[in-house]
Amino acid sequence: MTNELTTGRGGLAGRGHLLRLGAPRDTAAVRHLVTFLVASVATVLGTRAYLAAMDYPQIGGGGLHLAHVLWGGLLMALAMMLLLSYVGPVPRSLGAVLGGVGFGLFIDEVGKFVTADNDYFYAPTAAIIYFVTVVLVLIVEALHGRRAHHPAEYLAVAADRLTAGLAGGFTPTARADARELAAKGSGEPGADLVAELIEAVPDDDTDLPDPVRGGVDRVVRWLDALVDRAWAAWLLICVLLAVSAAEALVGLHVLRGLVPGLPQWTGVAILAAVTASVVLLAVGVTVGRRNHLRGAVWVRRAVLVSLLFTQLLVFRAVQWTAAFGLLLDVLAFAALEVALREEQLAKARRS
Repeated sequence: MTNELTTGRGGLAGRGHLLRLGAPRDTAAVRHLVTFLVASVATVLGTRAYLAAMDYPQIGGGGLHLAHVLWGGLLMALAMMLLLSYVGPVPRSLGAVLGGVGFGLFIDEVGKFVTADNDYFYAPTAAIIYFVTVVLVLIVEALHGRRAHHPAEYLAVAADRLTAGLAGGFTPTARADARELAAKGSGEPGADLVAELIEAVPDDDTDLPDPVRGGVDRVVRWLDALVDRAWAAWLLICVLLAVSAAEALVGLHVLRGLVPGLPQWTGVAILAAVTASVVLLAVGVTVGRRNHLRGAVWVRRAVLVSLLFTQLLVFRAVQWTAAFGLLLDVLAFAALEVALREEQLAKARRS
């Protein structure tokens, strides 16, 4: 056993630092993190809409005001307690939603904490929230979008799934998922033992409902089905061109002085960023006719320029009305992530 644990695939000494520390990445992490981010953004927009509709009510009295940042902190604490209290993959979907709603309530009041007069309506608040969201997206990309999973990570996730099976049994779908993960980790130390344990877990014919995971899985399946459509690429291009046109219109309004309080260079910067996105998009369409994978990479770069630069300036100019363009950009980014994953898997199968 000692020899097996020290010799698999180059030995433990040749693995990355995080793996040596015992911190493999979860293959479902992107799903949970996207759930967290979507819940955060939806909470911010929902909170703003609710407060505006109710004429900004306040909870409290006698000089006290229970700001919703406190409820956000409570929900984030509950999410942490949930995630630290249970093992296995089951609590993570609920933890992602609770944490996302809590973070949304927290970040919505950022204007109060960056101004001397605690101004909830501070004009750049939308841009600040957008910037924080983009930084979190980039962190997700850095952690999970640049490196393929090591076989040991697949095996570790299979063992993680195994904890749920040992406690409550495996439905046919859950067992198939665990088998697939264990197969991707085959050849690693302990892989045969994990595969045997997966088969030893008792059957559970009753699939208990998990509305959070079920909803996310439905969205992922919808995107998977969408990217397989022949017209999906052209729909994506049309959506991105529509977003670029709307961004360019905002830039022209700023240049013409129709947006009070913003210097003209902001309009120039918006138009320059839109031009860069459109050029990258055109390159992606041209390259994509010969190589779908490379074309998707170029289109993804166009979306990143819009997310990282253009939308940030647009939010500064028109604040919350820019949320629709942000939503379209995020959906396009998610669709491209799915398309790139499918192309990479197809390429790996051909090789």
